[in-house]
Order: sequence, then C-alpha cells, then structure tokens
Amino acid sequence: MRSSSPAVPQGCRRVLPTLAGAVVLCAAGLTVLAPPAHAAASTCTVNGTAVTGTAINGTLGNDTVVCTGGIAAGTTVDLGGGSDTLTVTAPSGVPGNAGTINAGSKLGLAATTTITVTGGSGAAGNTGIIQAASTLLATTATRITVTGGDTTTGTAGAGNTGTIRSAGPLLGNPGTWNVQVTGGTSTGGDGGAGNTGTIRFTATTASYAAGPVSVTGGRGEGNDFASGGDGNTATIVNRGPVTANGGSGRGGGGWGSNSDGTIQATASVSARGGDGDSAGEGQGGVGAPGSGGTIGPVPGTSDALTVEVTGGDGGVGEPAGDGGIGANSATITAHVFHATGGFSAEGANGPSIYETRVTGTPLNDTFTLHTLDPGIPNTGTIDGLAGTNTCIPTTPPPGVTYTNCN
Repeated sequence: MRSSSPAVPQGCRRVLPTLAGAVVLCAAGLTVLAPPAHAAASTCTVNGTAVTGTAINGTLGNDTVVCTGGIAAGTTVDLGGGSDTLTVTAPSGVPGNAGTINAGSKLGLAATTTITVTGGSGAAGNTGIIQAASTLLATTATRITVTGGDTTTGTAGAGNTGTIRSAGPLLGNPGTWNVQVTGGTSTGGDGGAGNTGTIRFTATTASYAAGPVSVTGGRGEGNDFASGGDGNTATIVNRGPVTANGGSGRGGGGWGSNSDGTIQATASVSARGGDGDSAGEGQGGVGAPGSGGTIGPVPGTSDALTVEVTGGDGGVGEPAGDGGIGANSATITAHVFHATGGFSAEGANGPSIYETRVTGTPLNDTFTLHTLDPGIPNTGTIDGLAGTNTCIPTTPPPGVTYTNCN
C-alpha cells in the first residue's frame, strides 16, 4: 500500500523516523517534523448516511452498516450496541475485510448481530480481524458469514486468512455465535480454501458459550485438473461443534481438514473430503481425505467429543476416480469415533483410516471403522486407554492394531 506520509520539501531529506512522524533535514540547517502516516480510510453507510474514515462506529441502537468498497487495513468498524447488520463487499482483487470488525458491546441487551463479508473476485473474504460481540446475556448472538471471492480464472479467494474470534468474556460471558466460512468458486481453476487463518471462540463460562463453526472449501471447475479447496488448513478452536468440508473438483476434491490443520472442539467434529467430479469420458476426480492433522477436545473441557471423518466420493469417468481416505496420517482424540472411506462406483473405495492414530478418553469409548473393503488397506492404531471400550469390527482389519478395546 502506498504511504500517506507527506512529501519531503525540496532541498530536504528524511533522516529519522520518530513516534510523532519523521525528522527531515533541510539545506538551511533547520529540522522540521513531518506529520505521521495515516491508516487507509474506508467508506461505509451507517443507517443510510455515508461515513468515511479509519473509525466507523454504530450507535447504541439497531444499525444497518454497508461497506461496498471493502474495509481497508487500519480501519475499525465498531457496531456498538443493539441488534446490528453489517454487509461488506469489495471490488475485484480486494479482500472484503483487511481491517478490524468489532460486533460491539451489547451489555444487557438480548441482541442479534449479523456480519456478512465477501471478498472481491479472486480475493479472500477476511484478511484482518472479525470479533464477535461481548455481552452480559447468553441470549446475545453473533452470526458471522465470510466468503472468498469467486473467479473465472485461477484460484478463487479463501474464506478466512486472518482471525475470527470471540471478544473475550465480559463478566464471563461472550454470548452465542454461528460462524460459516467458505472459499470461493473458480470456473477456471481451483476452489478457494475455507480457513487458512485462525478461528478461535472460547469462554470462561461454558454454560454461556455455545455455537457452531463451519468451514468449507470452494468448488474447482473448468478443467480436468481443477481441485476443490480444502476446508481447513490452519487452526480452529471452538466451544461448540466444528464442521470442515472440502470442496469438489474436476481434478479431485479438497481435504476436509488437511495435514496442517488443527481442530479443537466441544460436542463434535465432522470432517469430510470433497468429492471428485464426474467427467464423462474423462477421468473421474479423486475423492479427498476427510482429515489429516490433529483433532481433539478443547483443553479443559469435557472429554465427550464425537469425531466423524469421511473421505470424498470418486467421480464417475473413464477411468473412475477412487474414493478418498477417511483419516489420512491424522492424530485424533475422541470419545466416539466414526471413520468412513469415500465410495467409488467403478474405482477403489478409500480406507477408513490410513497411517492414523486414534486415542480414546477416560470414558467408555466407541470406535467404528465403516469401510472394510478399501482399494488400499486400512492402517493405523486405535487405543481406548481407560474404561470399557468397544471397537467395531471386533476383529481389527489387516493393518490396524487395537489396544484396550473390547
């Protein structure tokens, strides 16, 4: 971004940056203090009135805020009190939000805030910070929808490359939330990833903290090599359920949560690989793995986490695409675990697990491998730790080792 610092006068040169600005030395021997650079301003309408600046604020009441040029780096939009609606779009190639969005302090209000951010063509939805409301009431809700920009050439925009987070508890209560992040669709290349940044929703009072997080990769189409975007490639920590789905693609689906991904959740995690698209006389796309990386409960919360991983289905073609692996080189901790390989009508089904370690909890756990006839063998270990645990099938498939099971 081009600096907004004022030009140095003729015959002078900039010699030292300072907190207040920059010292410049002139031929006459005088020094002058240039004003500091300013963050880029943004323009939005607040309840129908245009506002331009680096601080755009809502009121204590219900507000409608619309920003059609994106939110620039260095700009903060604070929605204040009340039930507010913020809609952000951006021109081609420009992220929807590169600054900071604060859903506001709702105090004792039973408010619902809706934030919708979409990147310009080929650009990410969020590269900055989006922060949910802080509140005194569990009935206060923040709904956040972030989408990467679609494109007709190349790779579509990711949904989130920045940070989406809870505000931190106000008297122990950040309210409830619903977060949906989706990569853009490309009709001439790969789909955008869902989340490549950080999504973190935590609270000190678990009974006041609830809400799902969903990340989905975008669809890749337009040629036989285009792949769907991965659902998650980075970090998700959520006091609530998490869903991670890969996008579908002609060349193959995207991972639900790839080998670099970390998911910590309460209640449940579902990770599904994207399907390989059908291609007529061409080769069908390969189904993607449901999960790699690490999945487990949020530290300090209940161990009763249900994890379901599913490989994407292979596309129909000549030859057909193979089904995806349920969990590929993953490390998973779960109370209830289900793994299913992707289906292929004419190719090979994917295995439930491949080079994956699944560990139980101090509870009585259940582990189920649903695909027992894969094209490549199931491989990995399942360790129930303590308790009376159940493994299905009762006899481990070739390549799989049971410990503390049945």
